[in-house]
Amino acid sequence: MRFTTIINILVTSSLIILGSILGGNLNNFLYVFWICALIFYAVIIQVSINKIQDKDSELNIERAKMSAFLIRKDTNNQHSAIQCSFYPKNNGGKILKNRRVSVDIYTNSTVNLASHPEVKLTLDKECSIYINNQPLNSVLYAGRYDYYLRNSLLNSLEDRYFKYSFEIEFHNIGEHIFKIETSNGEYINEVSNSINVVSG
Repeated sequence: MRFTTIINILVTSSLIILGSILGGNLNNFLYVFWICALIFYAVIIQVSINKIQDKDSELNIERAKMSAFLIRKDTNNQHSAIQCSFYPKNNGGKILKNRRVSVDIYTNSTVNLASHPEVKLTLDKECSIYINNQPLNSVLYAGRYDYYLRNSLLNSLEDRYFKYSFEIEFHNIGEHIFKIETSNGEYINEVSNSINVVSG
């Protein structure tokens, strides 16, 4: 529990009890019961305020990440309601061959979505993808490898903000061109970029 929360609860409780002592009503059982209920209610309100503030902080962090790592959208989808970003968590280091890297995909929408978008990742070179440590099979189509990232949704907020997570392992060095397609059947968006993989 936060220090400020404890201070707020103690100050509120002290004022209530001090008022009761000065009023000489502590001998009345019913009055004491309602005082205790009031203090309990103050504790619940303070804890609820803290939870709301924590959620707001988390939301601001996720929004900041989404803004910072927003990758360029395909010019054919400039008016799409959905945007997404690809964020490999390599702690600022290089992407190494044959080394798993955790990846987050952040998707946001300008409108509330009836269902969360499905994500398809397309790569020009085959790699290994894991969701919850389970390997994901690729579909070879037109010389490219498609990975349907089902069950990768980590959490969502307000039917507009979605976070997906998976692990990827590259088996070749050099530039890997990828495309992310997000679609919920009503809205669709495509983004593309590349990742450079080096030897360990």
